[in-house]
Amino acid sequence: MQAMDLDRTYQADTLQTALIQCKEKGIVTFKQIEIETGVSRSAISQVANHGVALHAEKMNRIEGWLRANAPQTLPDDSEDGTQQLNMLRTNSTVNIYPTQDMQKLIGWLTTIYKHQAIGALVGPAGSGKTTILQQYAKVNPNAKYMKCWALMHMRDLLDMIGDAFGVTLKGTMYRRQQQLIAELRGTDAMLLLDEAEFLKTWNIKKLEVLREIWDAIGIPIVLCGTDGLKDVLIRGTGRDNCAQLYRRLWQGVTSGISETEMNAILGDYKMTAEAARVLTAMAVDHRHGGMGNAFEMLRIAMEIADDDVITPAILKQATQYKVLFK
Repeated sequence: MQAMDLDRTYQADTLQTALIQCKEKGIVTFKQIEIETGVSRSAISQVANHGVALHAEKMNRIEGWLRANAPQTLPDDSEDGTQQLNMLRTNSTVNIYPTQDMQKLIGWLTTIYKHQAIGALVGPAGSGKTTILQQYAKVNPNAKYMKCWALMHMRDLLDMIGDAFGVTLKGTMYRRQQQLIAELRGTDAMLLLDEAEFLKTWNIKKLEVLREIWDAIGIPIVLCGTDGLKDVLIRGTGRDNCAQLYRRLWQGVTSGISETEMNAILGDYKMTAEAARVLTAMAVDHRHGGMGNAFEMLRIAMEIADDDVITPAILKQATQYKVLFK
């Protein structure tokens, strides 16, 4: 999962609308589409009822059938939307796929937002945490994604949050905190703080300040990070602890992508079965970068292959390229 797959999402939305029109007008049954396209009725139903984005080949089969049998339900080929769909069929970019883990955690974030809770999203590097937060921020304009940095001071943290909401903070740290509370009180704002393990230095004051903000106005906050964040929340620093924060937390955990999902995703790309096995093994190896590493390797391999078939030899070149220019 690297960047939002807008083309795939657009195609799913378009097909959902078309299938609903076909069903309402009695043009066709999903069974008939299954027989003529080879796409299962359950998959077609997922698109029609929930707007689920299938793999590109299956969606293209459904679209092809609709253009041949119910063209009035789809946008004209000259429209911008159809041009967007055609971009996807080149398979020249690394797309976002709604894995089960992503869908589950998007739902978890929605629950945090609805209940104005404070949560911690924890998982290994490369398991999709950042992508999940960024994609949620795109569908919820009230949620602001922010990345924490190792050298941040308290003022930096407060100013970063203020900047995200267009608020200029002034004065002492206390005045900044109180001004931020006053500005955000009664709004639908939500904070998504990535790499939150960096909020701990020799003490946990930054985390405590966030807890105080949440206590004061109930603004939903999500702290996201690796096991380092989990350790801080559970054990503190040795000198102090996060008991006041930890007891309030709703907890979410990323599990990454499954072998089955990764194999299905790679079916959209031109590569040998062995190359797909290599990339799948990378994606589920959370100790060495997981999905982040696998999709980075896929992107480099696609550049090297230049629209040709990706082979293990090309993946080896991609590995050498990555090491050389890392």
